[in-house]
Amino acid sequence: DWFSTTRAYADWVDREQAYEPFPVVPACYYPMYDLWYWAFDDTNNGLYWTTLTRAKQLGFQSYLFDAGWESRPGEVFKWLEGTVGDYTHPEDKLPSFPGFLQYIKDRLRMNVVLWMSPYAIGRDSVYYRRTSRSHILFDRGSIEYNGGVEIAPMTLRLGQRYDENVNLCPRDLGTRDHLRSLFERVSADYRPNGYWLDFQETVPFLCESFHAHRSDFG
Repeated sequence: DWFSTTRAYADWVDREQAYEPFPVVPACYYPMYDLWYWAFDDTNNGLYWTTLTRAKQLGFQSYLFDAGWESRPGEVFKWLEGTVGDYTHPEDKLPSFPGFLQYIKDRLRMNVVLWMSPYAIGRDSVYYRRTSRSHILFDRGSIEYNGGVEIAPMTLRLGQRYDENVNLCPRDLGTRDHLRSLFERVSADYRPNGYWLDFQETVPFLCESFHAHRSDFG
């Protein structure tokens, strides 16, 4: 069946690459609450606190601040047209958010987990121009890329020749540098217990940008 075939292939790659996975810490198995599927990114501190205290009563040990902690309502659905990628809380929506997270850890003794889609950069993000050389581009004259996330708002036109995808190219070294600085800043500002890394399966298999593609990363 397809799962056995995929697993056998993954095992073969691991053997060939001598890959050893990171150890899984016990906290990864703690029950975790997430309000995304009914609140989406329309959140505020009051809604968080109500669900946090209820989750604590029910025995949850971790709380996932899903998409919305880092943006205003509706931004995540805009993808390339929006501000996805900023990872800075809107102060008017979530006042004193870093202190709020610390209060949760101190008062409720719950793990704080932050949602991030680290490869995604929207055109309204503060990082868009800084990472421009690492963006994934598709040549519209090529027929090789014909499936996946090539439709709006994940992919939009860029000039006469290319379409631009919301993701940074994982084989460009500029992406590695951006991810390093991004996680250093978010970790310093918010001090979460962990991260929920999302939408990495939507990073396209093809990039036809002008930047160099390194085979030893991504």
